[in-house]
Amino acid sequence: RIIDTLIGGAIAYLVVRFVWPDWQYKRLPQLIVTAVKKNKRYFESIYTGLVTEEEYLHNRRTAYNADNELTSAWRGMRLEPKNSKQYEESAFSLTNLNHALLSYISAFGVHKHADELTEKERVICVDISDVHQYVIDLLDKKADKSQLDLLIQTALCWEETLEEMQNDSSNTRAGLIYNIAHVSREILIETKELVKY
Repeated sequence: RIIDTLIGGAIAYLVVRFVWPDWQYKRLPQLIVTAVKKNKRYFESIYTGLVTEEEYLHNRRTAYNADNELTSAWRGMRLEPKNSKQYEESAFSLTNLNHALLSYISAFGVHKHADELTEKERVICVDISDVHQYVIDLLDKKADKSQLDLLIQTALCWEETLEEMQNDSSNTRAGLIYNIAHVSREILIETKELVKY
C-alpha cells in the first residue's frame, strides 16, 4: 500500500507540474486586459454620466472583481518555477498600479462629477480612456506600436495641464484626475516592458 501511495502521489505531482499546469504567468496578460477593461468602463461611467445607477454599481463591482483576480494570480506566481520569474516583477508592478488606479477612480466616483467637469477636464478624461484602450490593444497584439512613445509623451502633457488646474484650490476634481492620469501613464509604460517578453 505504501508503494502504491507513493507511486500515485508521484504520478499526480508529474501530471499537475508538467502535463496540465495552470501557470499564472501565462494568464497574466489576459488578466491585465480584463482589469484595465473593467477600470476603463468604470471610469467612463463616472465622467460621462450616461449610465444608470444600476449600471454604475455593476461596473464598479466588476472592476473590483477583476482587480481581486489579478491580485490572486500574482500571489500564485510566487510559487511557480524560476522560468516564470521574469514576469514576476512586471506582475507585481501592474497589480499594484491597477489597484491604485481602481482606488483613484473610486475616489473620483464618490461625487460623480459628470455635470461639473470643464471641457478641458472632459477631454483629458477621454484621452485617459484612449490610453486604457491602447494598453488593452497592446496586450491583445492589436496596437500600432509606432504610436507608443508618442502616447507616453502626450500623457506627460496631461500632467502639466492638470498641475495648472490644481492651482485653483476650489477645484478638487483636478487632483483626482491627475492621479488617474499619472497611474494610467505608468501602466502604459509597464505594459511596454511586459510585451517585450
